[in-house]
Amino acid sequence: MSGSQTTVFFSYSREDKARAIPIISTITDAGYSVWWDGMLAGGSTYLETTERALESARAVVVLWSDRSIKSHWVRDEATYGREQEKLVPLSIDGVQPPLGFRQIQFIDMDGWTGGADAVEVREMLAAIAALHAGDERPSKPVNAVAPAKQPATPTRRQWLIGAGGLALAGAAGVAAVQSGLFRPSQIAEQGIVVLPFKNLSGNAARDYISSGLSAEIRSTLARNPMLRVVAQTSSEAMRDAGLDAIEICRRLGVAYLLDGTVQGEGDSLRLTAELVDGRSGFSNWSKTFEKSDADLLTVQAEVADAVNASLTPDQPAIPNDAAGNTENGEAFDAYLQGIARYRDSRGADDIRSAIDLLDTATSLDPGFAAAFAAKGRAAASLASWSDDPVETNQARATALEAAKQAVSLAPKMADAHSTLGWVYLNVLVDVPGALVPFERSFELGQGDATVLARYSAYMARIGRDADALGAVRKAVGLDRLNPTIHRAEAFVHYAARRYKQNNEAISRALALRPELSDSHARIGLAEVWLGRAQAGLDSCRAERSAFYRHSCVAIAAWKSGDEQAAREAMASLEAEYGDISYYEQGGILAQWGALDEAMDRLNLALRVSDVGLTRAKVDPALDPLRSRPDFIQLLNSLGLS
Repeated sequence: MSGSQTTVFFSYSREDKARAIPIISTITDAGYSVWWDGMLAGGSTYLETTERALESARAVVVLWSDRSIKSHWVRDEATYGREQEKLVPLSIDGVQPPLGFRQIQFIDMDGWTGGADAVEVREMLAAIAALHAGDERPSKPVNAVAPAKQPATPTRRQWLIGAGGLALAGAAGVAAVQSGLFRPSQIAEQGIVVLPFKNLSGNAARDYISSGLSAEIRSTLARNPMLRVVAQTSSEAMRDAGLDAIEICRRLGVAYLLDGTVQGEGDSLRLTAELVDGRSGFSNWSKTFEKSDADLLTVQAEVADAVNASLTPDQPAIPNDAAGNTENGEAFDAYLQGIARYRDSRGADDIRSAIDLLDTATSLDPGFAAAFAAKGRAAASLASWSDDPVETNQARATALEAAKQAVSLAPKMADAHSTLGWVYLNVLVDVPGALVPFERSFELGQGDATVLARYSAYMARIGRDADALGAVRKAVGLDRLNPTIHRAEAFVHYAARRYKQNNEAISRALALRPELSDSHARIGLAEVWLGRAQAGLDSCRAERSAFYRHSCVAIAAWKSGDEQAAREAMASLEAEYGDISYYEQGGILAQWGALDEAMDRLNLALRVSDVGLTRAKVDPALDPLRSRPDFIQLLNSLGLS
């Protein structure tokens, strides 16, 4: 053994050594002292050495596989880790942990290709870090954040709430961009992409300013009905694609590109912006704006005005009441920090911090509608993530109050109405209450991909397929490199029973972000409804999220004739997710033919305001219940008749 004290014990089957060593190396590279049986010196007594290492470890990492679940040694070591509450279970080969270990959320490493920044690695290191809380930090930085108290993979409720933020395409998205896979068929002559401005201040803590300014310029331009403005995710994906202006514009289907830099701070802020013709690569103009931090909003408005004047000189100025902005420089700075913190949040603590910053913004300017809208979304997310029932209820009330205030302050602001509709639908489960704000958001937000995607999801749920499809197609056109927009398109198709198109849209989302939660489960269920139960089961088992995997496998395995696997998946769903999975349990039981039990679970879902119920009108899993009077009554109570 090495001279340093063991902090991580790694248990595995020797037949899996080739799969285990890269994982062990990753943990070691993160700064932990790892013991595994490859460290046994010649002449060492196996039992004595192993027991000493096991007892001294802060974390016991177990690699479950087809081989290790049959190993008494691995099971004994896992039992010790479980009893000492320091077990970190991993899985390869698509296996479930053996009975007795399924109550602990495992991390699926089967699809890991060795990347140190992969989602599964971050989850593993976060779990290990949590078990070292209070100890001296490892000698090397751990590439992880402290986990929330929820399961390592967010639940459906958390993913729905998180959909209000930005979903980055990541490295796979850059590869997709470079491949030309998502290239549009034609160029929009009045189209523009605003790249994230570069922070040249030398202070990384000011990244939020350069990023926030470009986002606000993009938002302002999107309100010009004569322009087609590429949305944030697609714009940011281009930052790392290594392409020139001509190729970026060609890939995104636009004629112009706006780029810029920000440097200095305090009273000496310099912003340089350049408008480039993407057809020739030549600059239309380059302007430098000398301001102070207090004049950030003025800088943003001046750049946007310059672009509008160049591209649409005959278009009247866009009224400020559609923006919900502020003239208070300190409030605007707090707002930029708040939305940056929310966008990068990893759990409840980050969201609370974002809300505090947005509170500061609204305190400095009580008329700052955009800050109230952002606060509404952040509070809605906190209601989803928090473990404290009192905090959850307070966050729900705050979300509704803030969203209503945003609408009151800026009645022509599309995002304010969209946020209010989103809070009604996904936080309060008030389907009828969401109708008016979503319809108003659609009228005002034709250039905003996120507004359009939220609207389409709502319309799909209430059965207005034509409205949903038209909106989501516009959203895809504005943000074709955003995986969650393609997932939104998939849901519209799924709700309308267009399963082939659902799978195509999900495949596009996965090309941009292979780790996108619930995607394989969506394909799996679509395959089941198409009559290909075994293919569906294979897709279900590839799902990264345990929540969606259990739900999907319980249906697909049953349809495939594997009742035992179906019941095991159902038991895991109930044990690991409890009352937040009542809606899924209802769908599973309906597909099993246990219709009375299915209605019991759906009524429990109603009692706890499970957001899954908003899909009840269009969910194929509930088809066996549709003629029952009690199911019809349930739909009526939800406003889904």
